[in-house]
Amino acid sequence: MIGFKIREVMSGYHRFDALWVDGFGIGPYFMEFDITWGPTDIETWINPFNKNFMKQPLFGHITIDGLCRCCPCDGTLTLAYHRGEICYEIDFILKGQLYTYVGKKTNIRPWNLPISHTTCNGTTVLRSSWVDRLVSNSTLFFNFSTLPDFLKSFRFTNG
Repeated sequence: MIGFKIREVMSGYHRFDALWVDGFGIGPYFMEFDITWGPTDIETWINPFNKNFMKQPLFGHITIDGLCRCCPCDGTLTLAYHRGEICYEIDFILKGQLYTYVGKKTNIRPWNLPISHTTCNGTTVLRSSWVDRLVSNSTLFFNFSTLPDFLKSFRFTNG
């Protein structure tokens, strides 16, 4: 099995949900994720009949100012080009509680790649057995100045 790994950094800002804020301003505040993603088996990954078609694991760190700094995270990245979107689902634990960031790059079309591939809108929620609670909304960007490092980070892997 041959796979690959690549490191991606997206940064921008987030705003706390008004119901979440307790003595802390709504924002905007800095937010960033620094993740490595890629499939372990390219042949299975590109098979459109596979239930995990173009879906791969990710791991790294997430920073959400006012909530966490450089917190270990993991999750999945789904390249759903057939739906015109890319979806990041990133889980992290703070003080024994599970949080999930879901970010999407949407409206991906060949003519708008410089915008659709570089802007990610998302939400962070606190997971609970009763009800998920919105923490913040965010907009993150891929900085073109990091493109050389992004491309240099690409590595083939053996299963």
